[in-house]
Amino acid sequence: MATRSIVAIENENGTVTGVYCHWDGYLKGVGQILLDHYDAAAKVRRLIAGGALSSLAPAIDPPDGVPHSFAAPADGVCVFYHRDRGDGPRPEVMEQDTRGGWGERCRGMGAEFLYLFTSRGWRWKPAGTRGPWRVLRRAGAVATA
Repeated sequence: MATRSIVAIENENGTVTGVYCHWDGYLKGVGQILLDHYDAAAKVRRLIAGGALSSLAPAIDPPDGVPHSFAAPADGVCVFYHRDRGDGPRPEVMEQDTRGGWGERCRGMGAEFLYLFTSRGWRWKPAGTRGPWRVLRRAGAVATA
């Protein structure tokens, strides 16, 4: 069974731009990969530009000459619905003001975890909660609150 999440970045104007990720949305999955491999705004924006993800991985693109598809992904490479399966005319990227019930909307999409990259690094919280964002931290080899 999937643990869905939303991976997003906070924009300078207060809005959030993010995408859905279907698999491994829990802290030890998506949370850990984000901490280990997506530590700069430019890389996070490049990830989000790919649109909705089936699965997050350390690399956005496969190395030159390495076959990669939805059915047979290359090891360690993100799997996008648009790029790798051909879904839709363009990637599904959502933008919304953080004050406008963004977390509740994400919960309505089936997301269980929200991840937000800010100028202060990664934050997370359970989807559908109104509480504060928690700092995404490493505790040993595991991302925790």
